Amino acid sequence: MQGITIQPKQGQASKLLNWLAAVWCLLLFFSLILLYGDWNFDDPFITYRYAQNLANGQGLVYNPNERILSTTSPLLALLLAPVEQLGFLSPRAATLLGSLALSIAAFVLWRLGQLWHTPLTGAVAMLIFPFLPYVRTSIGGEMPLLVMFGLLALLAYTRHHYPATGLLLALATLTRADGSLVAVVLAMHMLFIRRDIPWPGILAYGIPLAAWYGWAWWYYGTPLPATLAAKQAQARMAISQTFLEGGVRLLSTMAHRRTGQIQLTLAIWGITTSLWRRRFRYWWLLLGWGTLYVLGYTTLRVSRYFWYYVPPMTALSAAIGIGAERLVELNTHRQVRLTITLILVILLLPALYGFWQHRNVQDDRLSVYSEVGKWLQKHTPPESVIGTLEIGIIGYYARRPMVDFAGLLRPEVAAQMQRETTYGILALWAWRQYRPDYVVIQKGTLPELENDSDFRSACQVVQEISHSRSPRLMRIYRCKQ
Repeated sequence: MQGITIQPKQGQASKLLNWLAAVWCLLLFFSLILLYGDWNFDDPFITYRYAQNLANGQGLVYNPNERILSTTSPLLALLLAPVEQLGFLSPRAATLLGSLALSIAAFVLWRLGQLWHTPLTGAVAMLIFPFLPYVRTSIGGEMPLLVMFGLLALLAYTRHHYPATGLLLALATLTRADGSLVAVVLAMHMLFIRRDIPWPGILAYGIPLAAWYGWAWWYYGTPLPATLAAKQAQARMAISQTFLEGGVRLLSTMAHRRTGQIQLTLAIWGITTSLWRRRFRYWWLLLGWGTLYVLGYTTLRVSRYFWYYVPPMTALSAAIGIGAERLVELNTHRQVRLTITLILVILLLPALYGFWQHRNVQDDRLSVYSEVGKWLQKHTPPESVIGTLEIGIIGYYARRPMVDFAGLLRPEVAAQMQRETTYGILALWAWRQYRPDYVVIQKGTLPELENDSDFRSACQVVQEISHSRSPRLMRIYRCKQ
């Protein structure tokens, strides 16, 4: 078969179901805003800082006058820069954008099920996707955007809208470089299944990327973010987990819960079914993306970060949907099929309960780190250099030049990471190398630096900051030069 066939007409029942799916996704959007509006985590604040500096006329950089690409999502930084220029804060805007992206992604899963003639697969994927591990807690970062653009590209490709497909693939790649894996999957489908080369789509994909990577090469000296090498180096440390180790741990955690056991069983059956049942073959555009993604991250040997698992969770939702639809198909009696469908719906209840139970959650770092950043902005000279381990939240609110002890801003710090290395050793090396004016340490976390005689003689505590929503005690040191 050369292409993906699409039903030209929709019945009244189909239109009603589309409206119900749209209402569900709209409710999901408002629920995410209301229940997870205060959620955020440290790493996206690095991108927010790029947006902040761009809005202030200092360029697409983290530290003014330092041309280092340390954001993995240049597109998110560009989208948030006008928000910063208007005087609004990026964290709120990014949470709103992420909630919208997840809701749109859920609806696109539904539409793919309709267009690929597997409606129950699309329905189950739409319902289960937002409640799988790490998906909703990724709002604030770029992963919801990546998933949204990737799924929209699949939708445009299904409809043979090749220029739109190319542009959406470019947006996915500019959101995160691994968005290019969606393009690889579609390129393989075009070459081996459709046997067609849509040049308008290729141009729509290539021109924006050529413009960005050409500019990035000129501006930064490399189009690759420094964070890639840093996170590969982190994975070498004995105290870190690799992406693969984290994925195995995630699946093990799911397998110890009754709902997770059912989900994984359906997913395994769904993947197996999709290999030999032709009616599910188009879902391999999404399953293939997830497979390439896991293989790529495993090959790169990067350290584990929870938001890395959102694209595989998207593919998992489709696999669960395929398994569910096949289960219903195998039972010819209407009563049995209705019973199975009801059971599948009931399986959603624990996810909804967890969604409600974790409402208004907040990374405990957000409250205390933001206080640290605000104190630094108020009580330190603008040219003061601040050294700390996690530079996202603190750096965004401090608005001061930063030195990080994890190698995200300074590749030479990442080069020090070996198996026996700890972050305390890295912090001590970075402090001796760069001599920041102020150092921020969570008490007891970097003993090699805190107990170093040179550091103790050169730096004195000028402020201790804590917060009722966090167990962390943060110490701010002022250092003599």
